[in-house]
Amino acid sequence: MLELGVKEKLWEPSLSTSEQPERLLTVDDSEIKAEKYLTPEQKEEEERKKLEEQKHLAAKGNNVKDRALDDMMDGVLEVKKEDILNMEIPPPEFVLSKPGIQWSEEEKKVYKEYEKKANDLSEEKEKYKKSMETEMKKQHTSTKDATERFDETLTTLFEKKVKSEMAIYQEELKITYLVHSILVEDEMRNRELEFKLKLEKTLAYKVRELVKRHEEELKLFHESYDSTVAEDKVLDKEFRKEFCDVRSQVVDHLYKLFKCRPRVQKMRTQTDHSSNQFKGQRLCGSLAPDALVKMLKAMEELDALENSPEGASPQIWEKFCLVRRAKVESEQKVKVKALTLAEMHAFLQKRRDEDSAAQQEIKNLSDGLESLHKEKNRFLTDIMVQVLLKQGQVEVSTTDLTPDYTDSVLSDRSEVENLNTTIRTLGEQKIASMVQCKDFRKGIIQLLWEHKMMGMQIEHLNTKARDIQMLRLSEEQQDYLNKTDRDKRVFKQASILEKTIAYQEKVHFAFINPLYSEKNQAAKTEERYQEILQRKNLEDLARAQGDELAFLWAEVERLRMRNFPSLDQLKYS
Repeated sequence: MLELGVKEKLWEPSLSTSEQPERLLTVDDSEIKAEKYLTPEQKEEEERKKLEEQKHLAAKGNNVKDRALDDMMDGVLEVKKEDILNMEIPPPEFVLSKPGIQWSEEEKKVYKEYEKKANDLSEEKEKYKKSMETEMKKQHTSTKDATERFDETLTTLFEKKVKSEMAIYQEELKITYLVHSILVEDEMRNRELEFKLKLEKTLAYKVRELVKRHEEELKLFHESYDSTVAEDKVLDKEFRKEFCDVRSQVVDHLYKLFKCRPRVQKMRTQTDHSSNQFKGQRLCGSLAPDALVKMLKAMEELDALENSPEGASPQIWEKFCLVRRAKVESEQKVKVKALTLAEMHAFLQKRRDEDSAAQQEIKNLSDGLESLHKEKNRFLTDIMVQVLLKQGQVEVSTTDLTPDYTDSVLSDRSEVENLNTTIRTLGEQKIASMVQCKDFRKGIIQLLWEHKMMGMQIEHLNTKARDIQMLRLSEEQQDYLNKTDRDKRVFKQASILEKTIAYQEKVHFAFINPLYSEKNQAAKTEERYQEILQRKNLEDLARAQGDELAFLWAEVERLRMRNFPSLDQLKYS
């Protein structure tokens, strides 16, 4: 560029900040406008480098070979075409030493040849310069076009990369959804199998049938217990019948002894909740003989003859002992059956609790299985569908990084447009109704204003009528108003005015004629004309006043007919 003499700055392709984001955090030396600060050590280092460079140049300048090469071939061994711009033809020596007048013919020829060679060299330089400029422009244009094509290709590839990554991410998302759906389906299947196994196990354990069977056994045993209790009560009731031939005092004493029982350790029973009905029966069966044996041994002491009451024979006492032993055995039998019945009730209650727990568990399992089936059907029908939409078509607020589409609805474009049309129509109707309401309110305000104006006019007219009613009129005015013949009244006034004018003229002529007898007829005519004009003006004035009085009379009549005043009765002085 310097050799060609072009001062334009060449365009060079470079990476932008968007292509190299790290450049935002990097500061170049060209961006610093202030002078760089150098420490004393750095300054000494710079001076040392300058001295070394000067020494190197001085040593290079003293080289004989380099100086000879520079003198003969400008420092190069081969002359290139690019060096033509640096070539110069030295002028002849006489050009610098002699003026042009002192040149000889041969020197002039030499100078002409020099000028010709110089012109040829300058033309060659211009041609080469133009060709180089043209080549430079071509290279510049081709470089710029290549850069633009490269940028376009790079942009196209980048867009293709983005689309490819988008498609890959979509497919990965589909695969993720499929894997998730498979896992959810496996989990549902496992839960269903677990519920079914638990339900089968619960149904296999037939607690309800056992409860029914135990209830039947309890019912039968309860009937046996009731019969035993009834038999025991019968023994108590038939005691006096057995000793009907004995005196009553002795019978009473025997009955007291009949009720007495020896002190024996009470039979203890322990109901094991884990035992079944048959264990309870064996327990009661094993305890019954022991208790009965102990009771009978204790009864032997009471059956001794010395315990018999006075007046009782040995035969009666022996019979009494047999009856009492039968009663004791019956009571012992009732106690054993009562204990057995209590154990059976406890066992049955336990079975009922187990049955209710089993039924509740069956219900819970059935409900869980039903809810699982519903969830499974919903999962099979509510399929995840991946739809590719533009960003403007998604009307979901993205406050977080990952928007929530659980409550979103996918609607057709026509539905949205129809809804917008409906909204616009309703809006226009609302605006029209608002305008109608505004106009109606405006009309109401205008009617109120007119009503107020009419009220004020009525008040003004009432005031005017009151002023007219209270107006004081003279007798002449009353006579004028009371008279109906207007033309006659006007004619009468005109005749009165004419008589007055005639009288005034007569008086005037009586006093003026002697003074103006000398004037000519023209003056008299003019005076007569003025009198006629004055008379006419007076007549017009009288007519106008008559019209005004007629108008006032008509107004008074109208107001009188409206308010019913009586002006005839008014007497004014």
